[in-house]
Amino acid sequence: MKKSVSIFTATLFCAILVSATASASPLKNYGQGHFAIDAGATIPTNLHFTDYTNPKKATGFYFGGTAGLGGKTAVNYKMNQFRTDGSEKITAQQLNLMYKIIPQVAAYAGYVNAKTDVNHVSKSSNSGQIGLQARFDIPLLFTVWGQAGIGNKMNSWEIGISKPLFNNLDLNVSYYDNTFKKLSQGGEAKARGVNAGVTLKF
Repeated sequence: MKKSVSIFTATLFCAILVSATASASPLKNYGQGHFAIDAGATIPTNLHFTDYTNPKKATGFYFGGTAGLGGKTAVNYKMNQFRTDGSEKITAQQLNLMYKIIPQVAAYAGYVNAKTDVNHVSKSSNSGQIGLQARFDIPLLFTVWGQAGIGNKMNSWEIGISKPLFNNLDLNVSYYDNTFKKLSQGGEAKARGVNAGVTLKF
């Protein structure tokens, strides 16, 4: 199963690189008044702490939104909650400023707050990050999209596909990999899994 996921992920990643155009489904139009809302679930999260016992997987969730500011800029907010079947969880919130380099590729920079609950101890940490987000539309089929970010306390990447269900509603499926570094409780945490959800665009 892990090998199949790796092959699938590598294939999608290569498709983005080859297209040179290559997030849930990115907002296309950064004009004022245009925005998108994302919501969905992880099915389930594989949450692993390097310095602690790791209980079984559990389903988490995410939501967020992107609003166009006009021209080539937009602002993006996203919240992810990664969980185990015990009391362990990480709630990551991020706020990013997006800038379109070319129509299919945007750079972003922003702030991440990660609240970690492990061994009945709750701690928060803050991190800056920079990254790239890209999309490639395959007409009448779906959009391949991806994003990758790096920060002083969080590294992340995600790659997926989105399929329009209606004019302003997309179905999204993606694979993500997040690393939370320098936890206040010690060690690192890795969250990996599959996201499934929808994007509503206006």
